[in-house]
Amino acid sequence: MTKLMLGTVQFGLDYGISNKSGQTARDEVEKILKNAKENAVDYLDTARGYGESEQILGSLSELMTESKVVTKVSSLEGDLDKINTSFKHSLKDLRVESVHGLLLHDPSDLNDKSVQELVKLKEKGKVSKIGVSVYSLDEIDNALKFDDLDLIQVPMNILDQRLLKSNHLKKMKEKKIEIHVRSLFLQGLLFMNPGEVSSFFKPIQKQLTRLNEEAKKREISVLSILLGFAKSITEIDKFVVGVNTSEQFLQIIEALKEETTGINYGEYSCANENILNPAKWNNQ
Repeated sequence: MTKLMLGTVQFGLDYGISNKSGQTARDEVEKILKNAKENAVDYLDTARGYGESEQILGSLSELMTESKVVTKVSSLEGDLDKINTSFKHSLKDLRVESVHGLLLHDPSDLNDKSVQELVKLKEKGKVSKIGVSVYSLDEIDNALKFDDLDLIQVPMNILDQRLLKSNHLKKMKEKKIEIHVRSLFLQGLLFMNPGEVSSFFKPIQKQLTRLNEEAKKREISVLSILLGFAKSITEIDKFVVGVNTSEQFLQIIEALKEETTGINYGEYSCANENILNPAKWNNQ
């Protein structure tokens, strides 16, 4: 069973620092979903906040009959009712009766009351797993206080190894939490030419250069190394990968087959949160 999970933000938004093609066209989404089905990639990650993503997925529902969908409710802004209204819209647009996972998209919304609303949906059989999408170690610590949560989505990639250096992966697994990893390519930044990134990203030019040199030496792609990093972490249940084209998706399927043992992933670690968190990039 593959750990690959198809991210769908590109289906509804023009997303990613290295994305030059804009929002993915519907006919291309159809090809990607067919490719996913053919390669037994049956987990899909979406969100109410991903533009038209849920509507487009719903319009191709015949390709999603066996898919396990994880979606996220929009920021509550203090209104608990938004959990139910947002989720109802998601089910309607996705054209499904239930989903595998429902997450709070904004970790600041996590509290006893919001968790109880999620629990009610789980008890009604509308959701298999409930949880939160987080951005920091402190937010994971907060999530671990709630025993009802059984799914957490976290950022991690070859630069962002905070969860490997802390004890959080083990803590989550001890509580039998399903771990989904996103930001594996850091919005495509990790594929960019080291000499072409803006001065803002100068602190990671050495890592980007090393990444390209490692790929060249091994005669594999940078993509294979980034995926190899995720494959090497046993605690990860699923890693979310977004694509703009069916060609990109098939490249990922092939790259997953590449041999990447023996790479010292620790050499690529970065502690600069301004780089690790795209929210701090300020339109770079």
